[in-house]
Amino acid sequence: MARSRRMRNRQQEAPEPAPEQEYDDDMAMETGDLMPADIEEPETGPVSRNESSVSDRNASSSVRSRGRSSRRAAGSSVRGSQRKSARKELSPEEKAARRAAFRNAVLTVLIIAVVGGGGAFAYFNLREEKQQVPLTLRGEERVFVGTKAGLSAQYLSAARAFHEAAETAIAKRQTESAKANIEAMNTVLTQPQLGSGSQASPEDENIGDLAMAQRALEMLEEVPALKQRLQRVEDDNQASANFNNLRRQVGSLNDVKDLDALTQAINRFRENPVRPTEGSDPVLQERYKTMVDEMAAKLKDVSRERLTRLIKDTSQVVDTINLESQKYIAKGQYGMALSLVDEAAINSPQADLKGVRQKVLKAAESGWETDRGTAENLYKDAIAPGAGDAMRTGKIRQAIEVLQNVIDTYGKDVAEIRGYVSDAERMMREYQSKL
Repeated sequence: MARSRRMRNRQQEAPEPAPEQEYDDDMAMETGDLMPADIEEPETGPVSRNESSVSDRNASSSVRSRGRSSRRAAGSSVRGSQRKSARKELSPEEKAARRAAFRNAVLTVLIIAVVGGGGAFAYFNLREEKQQVPLTLRGEERVFVGTKAGLSAQYLSAARAFHEAAETAIAKRQTESAKANIEAMNTVLTQPQLGSGSQASPEDENIGDLAMAQRALEMLEEVPALKQRLQRVEDDNQASANFNNLRRQVGSLNDVKDLDALTQAINRFRENPVRPTEGSDPVLQERYKTMVDEMAAKLKDVSRERLTRLIKDTSQVVDTINLESQKYIAKGQYGMALSLVDEAAINSPQADLKGVRQKVLKAAESGWETDRGTAENLYKDAIAPGAGDAMRTGKIRQAIEVLQNVIDTYGKDVAEIRGYVSDAERMMREYQSKL
């Protein structure tokens, strides 16, 4: 009874404990918490009310502390067990996949670092600086700017444009424009970035692009053909200019002071219609045959004008024609001498010019015998036993020169002289075959 009273007194005097979290018996058993009924009260002797109250409070507090600690430990134990069981659930394949993913991530980072670093190095250390190249093209200065490859592309583009412009100028017979464009084309195609006009080499540091350098070389091979076509147009233009100049003079003979000079100019044109001062050119004679034949016919007009000026009255005809024909004979121009005599006979039928004409024919015959003999002797020396190759070639060439002079000066347009010229042409062909 005494014990019951003491318990009631402590419950009345002790403050009410703080409300605790509710949980069921199963949780208590699982976490190991102790219920109040499980606590055995120590047996002690009688104590005072104050001591009893203090003791009860301490016991209650101790019980609550042990309960909370037990619950925390139990919660930590449960969570740890859950984490362990989660880790244990990974299969070998999953672990291998995780390791592979990790390795791939590391490799990716390394590759990015290497490539990025290399790119930065190349950009700052290996990048090519642009060049500025001034060139004078078609009389104007043009500046090309770019890397070696960029300059190569620009040069090729410019060369194509110049090539097209040259073609157009040639078609329009604009020789100066065509020449300027061909020169400009040649200039850009022979730049160092395109191989300087020679076969491109991979070791040449100046070359911007091997393929473009090869294309430049191919385009350069087209330049000679362009120049040849340009030369033909220039020859055509020059021959026409020379022909028109002579025809204008023949058309106004009264204004020509020196008929001999005009005659010489016509004869030089017949030998070389394009470049009269450079000697005979059979190729050009054949190419411009129409012009050459017309000028040959104009010589009669010049001879007629000369005769008109020489003859003042009938009594002077014979002496004058004899003197003038002798000048032609001295030059080996027997055809011109005979033409002069025949023109005088037509204009002065009362004058007896038969003696003068016979003199010219004999001079032509004598001249041919001399020239033919000279040519034959030279040829005999060339083929003589013991003659070396150099002597043989030299003698034959001298013989050909003699025969060529006969062809050029005797006058093949005059019937009486044509036979000598034909013989000279036959002999020259024979000698030329021996070279």
